[in-house]
Amino acid sequence: MKFSNVSLLLILALLGGIVAYMQLSGNKTRSNFKKDIVNIDTSQVSSIVVSPQAEPGSSFSFDKTESGWVLNRAGGAKDPIGTTQVTQMLTSLAQLKPARIAARNSQKHANYKVDDAQATKVQVKEGNKTTLDLLIGKFSVNQNAMQGMQGMQGMQGMQGMQGMGGQQPQVTSYIRLQGQDEVYAINDMLGFLFNRKAENFLPPPPATSDSTTVEMPETGN
Repeated sequence: MKFSNVSLLLILALLGGIVAYMQLSGNKTRSNFKKDIVNIDTSQVSSIVVSPQAEPGSSFSFDKTESGWVLNRAGGAKDPIGTTQVTQMLTSLAQLKPARIAARNSQKHANYKVDDAQATKVQVKEGNKTTLDLLIGKFSVNQNAMQGMQGMQGMQGMQGMQGMGGQQPQVTSYIRLQGQDEVYAINDMLGFLFNRKAENFLPPPPATSDSTTVEMPETGN
């Protein structure tokens, strides 16, 4: 049986189409995985808004002013905040890299505590534009990390974990971008960094010395 040149070309084109379809189908799952889920310019950030699960219903913000960063709390309280803390928060967010996709549908959001009711919410603004709207959910740690965290909270807990005899504990946090279904697992401790009450971001008050003089009674001979 003889094939004309036209028939041969049609067959090759058909085979090429089948191969391309199979490749697209096989890569469909992987194509949904984003290696970079955060795109912020840390030098242009003007505000970070935090709604921590540690204090449901509350919200506060770190705002950039001409004189530096200010923590705006409920009731109108404004406290100067060190650049170091803000830089640490922005660096952690900018360097977020998902390790894997933990879930792909909204039915799993509550399991990972990345739903609106349970998550710690973080918004990053560059002027009038919101460049990141993140929900931070639950985390898991290995047994050694749990021992290092025992009795510690917030930044103290993070420092204790980092100082565990040079051993780096494995910590997995779960996050989601607002408006998206995918839940990402990351090797980071975002919950410890953001899930705190506003006053816990402030430095401790300076220790006051007790200047009260106690007079001792005179003793006779």
